[in-house]
Amino acid sequence: MSSYLESVLRPGEKIIYQARLSRFFLVFYSLLGIMCLPLLGFLALEIIAYLGKFDWAIIKGPFPSEIILPLFLVLLFSGTFAYIFVKYLYDYFKTEIAVTDQRIIGRAPRALAAFSLKPLDLPLSGIERVYLSITFISSGSVRGLLGLIAVVGDHIIDALVKCGTVVVVDNEGRETSLRAVALPKELERQINEAVQAVAPAAPRPAAGGVAERTLGRGLNWRPIVGWTGAALLIGAALYAYYDTKLQSGKSTARAPAAKASTSRAPAAKAPAPKEAATAADYVQQALQEKDPQQKIALYTKALELDPKNAVAYNNRGYIYYTQKDLDRALRDLDQAIALNPGFALAYHMRGDVYVDQKKYDEAIASYSRAIALKPDFAAAYNGRGNAFFRQQNFDQAIKDYTRTIELKPADRAAFSNRGTAFFQKKDYDEALQDYNQAIKLSPDYYWLYYRRALIYNLKGDTEHARRDYNQAKSLNPKTPDLVIK
Repeated sequence: MSSYLESVLRPGEKIIYQARLSRFFLVFYSLLGIMCLPLLGFLALEIIAYLGKFDWAIIKGPFPSEIILPLFLVLLFSGTFAYIFVKYLYDYFKTEIAVTDQRIIGRAPRALAAFSLKPLDLPLSGIERVYLSITFISSGSVRGLLGLIAVVGDHIIDALVKCGTVVVVDNEGRETSLRAVALPKELERQINEAVQAVAPAAPRPAAGGVAERTLGRGLNWRPIVGWTGAALLIGAALYAYYDTKLQSGKSTARAPAAKASTSRAPAAKAPAPKEAATAADYVQQALQEKDPQQKIALYTKALELDPKNAVAYNNRGYIYYTQKDLDRALRDLDQAIALNPGFALAYHMRGDVYVDQKKYDEAIASYSRAIALKPDFAAAYNGRGNAFFRQQNFDQAIKDYTRTIELKPADRAAFSNRGTAFFQKKDYDEALQDYNQAIKLSPDYYWLYYRRALIYNLKGDTEHARRDYNQAKSLNPKTPDLVIK
């Protein structure tokens, strides 16, 4: 007898029977806890690694938005089972239920609260009836199966399907549930016999040891609430899974907007990459490969061997960018930067992705970081100029294009871009000079002739406008129409 029972036992009171919680559920919940606690720890490290940006090799980049709901559900279920494990472990060693010749005494588990037991002091003379609470089915073989499902819910929403629970009803209709007890039928029998000994007129349970609830008590809503809640959670998980699959399928089949008005068919599955000894070997193979899907497969293989390979992340992000898979490109470039914060090329590439996503402030910040790391990075100046141009900040764009030309005097794109910025400012003379230089560098690019024809037309020089337009049309028959004044 424990010290607690000794302290509440009255003089002359005799204990007839002592009950304990089910050892089966102790083992069951312990197995759940062993599985759930490491999973919770792993998920916590993943989240902390992402938020804290420290090196955790299993992290492959920022969490994609489509996994947030499934991740939340995993945390919810794992956290619930871990809580139940800890609660039941405490309840198992602290619960004490004793039937005396006068009362039912001891401490019983509460439905939801952990580290808190409900004191028992139920006079036998005040007990109206006792029964085993089994919803729907009383078959012993099914009862054990229901128990595995039911007792978990018993702790979550008071009861999903009560099994192995002894319910004591007093004269005022108040119920006291003794949940998950070992040998519940024996406990029920002992209580009934003790009640009969004190008050022989008290009603006995129905045959078979299970007394049914009296009619007129109302609908038993607890199982309905429990099963409805479980169905909603399972439905949410299934919806999240299939919605993610559906969105993934749509993003694969969708033709992203590109500079040319062509649509790209879904990429075929890449063949398996050739076996290589090291991650660097796979990177070299990818650099020599022509097929973009095969390049992605090779870089992925390199990252499996070396998860901290910033170059492989950067290069794979670039291939995703060329395939207009901007979300994956951004994740890879973010990871490359996280692994190597001094990687100027990754900042430049991330700026290109932001421009395509129309996130111009983020693009400017990323290009600026690349320039800070590498002050002679001509492409970063040109990219930042493009971002300023999209914001219609033409003066700042012209400054960046000019710096690009200073660093790379043969950059046709920089002359063309600056000429277009001057054109937007209606500074046609400056624009004309830049287009002239761009045409010298790329005499076969039809668009430069078309742009220069526009300027000549606006200046009233119809002869030169017609000549340039005809030249553009000869280089590309799909050149837009131009009405010469």
